[in-house]
Amino acid sequence: MTNNKDTYDFSHQSKQVKTSFAIIQMGILFEKNMHKELTKSEITGILQSQNIGRLGCSDDKHPYVIPITYYFDGKQIYCQSEEGKKIKIMRKNPNVCLQIDIVNSMRSYKSIIIYGKFEELTNEEALEASKLLEENIFVILTRSRIHQFEHQEKSEIDDKDRIKTITFRINIIEMTGRSEQEVIEKSINNTSAK
Repeated sequence: MTNNKDTYDFSHQSKQVKTSFAIIQMGILFEKNMHKELTKSEITGILQSQNIGRLGCSDDKHPYVIPITYYFDGKQIYCQSEEGKKIKIMRKNPNVCLQIDIVNSMRSYKSIIIYGKFEELTNEEALEASKLLEENIFVILTRSRIHQFEHQEKSEIDDKDRIKTITFRINIIEMTGRSEQEVIEKSINNTSAK
C-alpha cells in the first residue's frame, strides 16, 4: 500500500489480479459463472450427439471406470466388449452408470450421468445391437478413414475385427446433468461521478 489512500500498490500481485482489478475499475464485470441443471431434452441431446463415454461399475469393493464407445437409440444404450474385468463385474453387479461430458473450458462444460442396469444380449438381440453399432458408430472407425501409410503392408485393416464378442445394453433408470457457462456482463462504473 502507498501513502495515497486512493492508490493500491500492485507490484507484488499476479498479472491476473492486476488485470481483474483494472477491469473492475473500468466498470466491466468480467466473470460470472452460471450453473444449471440440464433438462431431459438437453441430456438426451448430449447422449445422442456423442459416442464415447466413461462406464462406471463396481465389484462392491472398488469402483471401476473405463472409456467405452456406445450408441443411444433414444431409449437404451448399446455397447460391445470382449471378455474382461468390466464384464465380470457387471455380471455380478448390474448397476452401472455412464458419464459423458462436453468441455470447452474449466468454466464452460456440460456433463451428464446415466444410471442404469447392465443387460447382456444374446442371439437375435445381440445381432440387432451389433447391427446398430455397426451402422451408427463403426462408420466413424472404418478402414476408409484410416491412413494406409500408418500400417505395414503385412497388417491388413479389417472392419470385422471391430465387432466384439459381447454385446450389451444399459437399461436407463435415471438421467442427470449439469452445465456451467461463463457469462460476460458489462456494467457502468458510477464511482467516477463522485
